[in-house]
Amino acid sequence: MAAAAILVVLSAVGSWGLWTFRHDVVVAIMLAGSAIVGATAFGVVRHGALLQAAMGRRKLLLLVMGTATLMRLVLLPAPPLSTDIYRYIWDGRVQAAGINPYRYIPDDPALTALRDKTIWPSINRAATAHTIYPPAAQVVFLAASRIAETVPV
Repeated sequence: MAAAAILVVLSAVGSWGLWTFRHDVVVAIMLAGSAIVGATAFGVVRHGALLQAAMGRRKLLLLVMGTATLMRLVLLPAPPLSTDIYRYIWDGRVQAAGINPYRYIPDDPALTALRDKTIWPSINRAATAHTIYPPAAQVVFLAASRIAETVPV
C-alpha cells in the first residue's frame, strides 16, 4: 500500500516537474518510480501467494489497477517530452479525412486543408518523411484523434 502511494506521488511530482525542472531531473524522478515498480514486482513474484492471502486476489488486483490508473491520470496535464505526439495526432487526422497516411509526407500540398496552428507546426520531419508507424498504431492514432486533437502545452 505504501509503495502504491509513493508511486502516485512520484508520478505527480514528475508531472509537475515537467513544467518546472530540467529534463534530467524529471528523468531521475521517473527512474525512482521505476525502481519502486521493479522492487514491488520482484516482491510480488517472490511473495505473491503471501500478498494474495493477506489482501485477497480481488483487492490486490484493484490496488494494482487503481495505482496504475492514478499514475497515468496525474501525468495527463504534463507537456509532451517529444514531438512524436504531434505526428500521432497528424496521422489520425489524415486518416479521418479519408487519406492514407503512408501516401503523402505532411508537407505535401495535398494535405494543406488539414493544417492548423497548433499541431501542424510541431510535426517532426514534416518535409522529409512519410509516417513510420505501423498499421496497428495507425488504428490507435485514428481512434485517439476522434476523441481529441489537443496536446497539453
